Amino acid sequence: MKTAFTADEIRHMPPDARSVFRHWTLKEAFLKYLGLGFNESLHHVAVINDQIYHYGRKQLIDTWSYCPDDRYVLSLVFGRKNDREATWIRLPGPVQDMSKADQHLRDLTCQPCYAVLISI
Repeated sequence: MKTAFTADEIRHMPPDARSVFRHWTLKEAFLKYLGLGFNESLHHVAVINDQIYHYGRKQLIDTWSYCPDDRYVLSLVFGRKNDREATWIRLPGPVQDMSKADQHLRDLTCQPCYAVLISI
C-alpha cells in the first residue's frame, strides 16, 4: 500500500479490495489524462474523498467509477486540462449495464477522457 498510496490516502481509504482498486484506477487514469503515465511518482497524486490532488493541489476535473461485477473496476477521469474553464459533468450511477456507460462515454467525446479498467 505504501508504494502506491500516500499516508493521507491510506488514512481516508476504506480497507477493502474494491476501494483500493478504485483509488488505483483513478490515479492511473489521472496520470494518463496528464500524459505522464507511470513516469510520474504515484505519491504526487492523491485520491481523497473522491477528489484528485496533484502535488497537494485539488484538480478541477471530474471522475467516475463503476464496478460492473465483483471482478472489475472501471474508472474515468475527464474534463478540461486548465483551471480557467473546468467543465463538470456528473454521470448517473450506478450504471446497470455497460451499454448505458458506453453511451455516456460517447457523450464525452468533446472532452479529454481517460479510462482504466482493472480486474480485482
